[in-house]
Amino acid sequence: MVTAVTGRPDWTSPELAPTTPAVPTTVIQVIRPAQIERERYEEFLALPTDELRACAAEEIRTELGLSEDRQREAIHTRLAAWLEMDPEDARILARVWDDAALELPADDTRRRFEAECDAILHGFRFEDFTRLADLMPWVQSRYGLEVFGASARSAA
Repeated sequence: MVTAVTGRPDWTSPELAPTTPAVPTTVIQVIRPAQIERERYEEFLALPTDELRACAAEEIRTELGLSEDRQREAIHTRLAAWLEMDPEDARILARVWDDAALELPADDTRRRFEAECDAILHGFRFEDFTRLADLMPWVQSRYGLEVFGASARSAA
């Protein structure tokens, strides 16, 4: 047997080479909130339309019941999850959320719109904004563009 250092085997020798690592390697996967939410929203898609709309309305009411900072965080997480989904699935959810919002009292519908604008303006890059505009028809509407245009002018 050849040793490079007294008492240490030559690992190039096939009969002495270890077959498994001495310490198992652990792979750590960081799971972001948007990933967890994405899976939850993908499960929503399996629901019948009426049940999905009812879930969306409940989610909107829950978001509206949060403090301003928690609300922005919750909406940002939801929209970030939609960005991680298949675009067509995300479009379906966005449409259902819009339909569910229309069934809420007018004040809640307005507050939901303002909260989503706030979350988009304060939490997404321009690239994300353009992707959200493809998913959420109201973002490209005249009113949506006016809101974002006014915000961009005031930031400049």
